[in-house]
Amino acid sequence: MLTKLIYVQRFISIVFTNFAIQYVDYSSIYTNGSNVGERVASAIVYKGITKSVRLPDLTSIFRAELYALFLAIDVIRRSKLKNS
Repeated sequence: MLTKLIYVQRFISIVFTNFAIQYVDYSSIYTNGSNVGERVASAIVYKGITKSVRLPDLTSIFRAELYALFLAIDVIRRSKLKNS
């Protein structure tokens, strides 16, 4: 018997897959904000290149994730400038 959680996970997987198919010609950017103890960092991976930034100690995970999104937006902006 499948639990409600498994149904939800499968639904999200199907929705994501259908969404991703529309953008198959685009490059993926993976973002992450994380901490180990008091140390906090943000990072992105784009076309096999990793960029990470150490943030001030005790920065919230929310801010670390938000900064990772900022890094991704900066990479997108710079790549558009190169392609102009």
